[in-house]
Amino acid sequence: MGPAPRILELFYDVLSPYSWLGFEVLCRYQHLWNIKLHLQPSLMAGILKNSGNQSIAVVPWKGQYMFNEIPLLKQLFQVPIRAPKDFFGESVKKGKEEAGVIALNLSTLASLSEVLI
Repeated sequence: MGPAPRILELFYDVLSPYSWLGFEVLCRYQHLWNIKLHLQPSLMAGILKNSGNQSIAVVPWKGQYMFNEIPLLKQLFQVPIRAPKDFFGESVKKGKEEAGVIALNLSTLASLSEVLI
């Protein structure tokens, strides 16, 4: 029997495409990498505010970089992800309303993956 799995905490924001990519990749390889994934919902807006950084809504080049990078990461990691046509309408405004439900579903999904895999 090998060593016990290490615990890896993923602090994710349901509005972040990078969080989704990280979630997908970590779930895919958790058994190969011998990790036990613990999900911790977080609020990127709060992190940005407290660190003095600005979001992609305020800094246009950050948004442009993300929209150029996500298709490349999608291809690299083979994760089904796409940017909504109206990112701020669909993700930011609507996402705030549904963020808690999505966070709960991700936690449930991770728990189910332990049972199913």
